[in-house]
This record gives sequence, structure tokens and C-alpha cells, in this order.
Amino acid sequence: MSLERTYSYSQINTYKSCPERYKIAYLDRTRKSDESIEAFMGKVVHEVVEWVFKERINRFTSFDKLTAKYDDLWLNAWHDKIYIADPRVTTDHIYTIGLRCLGNFCNTYGPMFNVPVYATELKLEFKIKEYKFRGIIDRVDKTKDGKWVITDYKTSKRAKGIRAAKSDIQLGLYHFAIEQNFKDDNQILTGWNFLRHNKEIHIHLDEESRKKIKKQVVRKIEKIEKNINEGHSFFPKESILCHWCYFWDECSAKIISNPARSAR
Repeated sequence: MSLERTYSYSQINTYKSCPERYKIAYLDRTRKSDESIEAFMGKVVHEVVEWVFKERINRFTSFDKLTAKYDDLWLNAWHDKIYIADPRVTTDHIYTIGLRCLGNFCNTYGPMFNVPVYATELKLEFKIKEYKFRGIIDRVDKTKDGKWVITDYKTSKRAKGIRAAKSDIQLGLYHFAIEQNFKDDNQILTGWNFLRHNKEIHIHLDEESRKKIKKQVVRKIEKIEKNINEGHSFFPKESILCHWCYFWDECSAKIISNPARSAR
């Protein structure tokens, strides 16, 4: 068993959705600049939110200022490897969804954005059993009464509820990261802000939920390690998610190139 590998939620989630994609991305280390229009929009929205909490705390920031920053980041980051997998959407449609996300964000926190932010894009390393992990948390607050509040921003189409939060591996990993890196963990609340729906959920993961998540994580990593160490194949798992994957040229299940169209 190798102790040199460092895992992340993205790796575990990728392996779950398609073992061969995991191999291509994390073992073969194939790198591509291709991305979906939805992923691009989400990235730009995250950057605007990060900018607000780094540079605009307690400063009047109108929605027009957020829009200007969004436009600037969008135009500067745009490249020719952005694709549209869903034929029902357009670039303008996704761009407008990003504006809606920022409008909801501004209505909730603005215009002064006076919140107890401890850090944004916080990079942490931690362990589960003997396995090393790293993660980046969108936002961490430290309240006056000592609570840590973790927020993961989502621009996704569907929002989740409390029941899903209790078993979510990503939120569990964030909890473990704060718990191990900060000793004054009086209480840790972890959750999502679904910007498109203006819905925010934070929960405290009880001991039973934490144990279940740790068990799931260890089981998945043990399966990955076994495949690597024993030379097993990482088989492709075809699904609707294939349309948002840009490893078709490397995939053993595909005989044509990804049919997604270039975004304009």
C-alpha cells in the first residue's frame, strides 16, 4: 500500500462516477483545458464571491459592481475549449444563470457583506486513518461564540436538503479538515449555499454520520489502492455524465469524439 498518494473529494467522486476517468486524470495525469460552459460559469461566479469576501467586506458593493466584476472575469478567462453538452442551452442562457446566482448572493449578504469570514478558498491537509487528504473550502466563518461555519457554494441546477447533507462525503471531509487543523473546534457547522435557488443549509454532523462517511471514504480508497497495487483494470462506466467528459479520445468505451459543440 502506498502512503505517498494524497486524495481529495474530487478524486473519490471521479472514481465513483467512472473508474477509467479516474485513471486517465489522476494516474496517467492527462491534462486538458476543455471544460463545460456550466463548469466555466460556476468557476467565474466562485471567483466573484471570493473577490467580495477578500476585498469588499464592510464596503458598499452594489449588484452593478458584482456584475462588472463578473463580466471582467468572464471575458478574461474565456477560451476556445469551452463546450456545450446540452443542446437545450446556450452561452447566453448559462451566463444569465450566473447573474441570477450573484443577484441572490447580493440580496442575502449585500450591500455591505458584513459577515465573520475567517478565510476563503482555504487549503487544508488532513488524514483519515493512514490516508492523506487535501481540500479547498470555499468559505469558512468564525462566529463570535466560537463556531466554525463551512460554506460550499453551488451553482448547480438542483438543490439538496438536510437529509442529503448528513451523508454527503464532501461536507464530511470539510468537517474533518477543520476538526484536525483547528483545536478550538467548539462546534463545526457545514453546508451548502445553492446560489441559483437562494437556498442555504448548514448542519452539525453527528458522530454516527461522521462514522458512516469515514467508512465510505476508506472503503472507496481501499478499492482504488487495491486496483493500483494488484494491477486491476479501471473499467469505464458509461452514463449521461459522459456528455460532460472530455476524455473521449482516451476512453476505451468511445469510438467517436465528444459530440459537444463549442461555446460561442
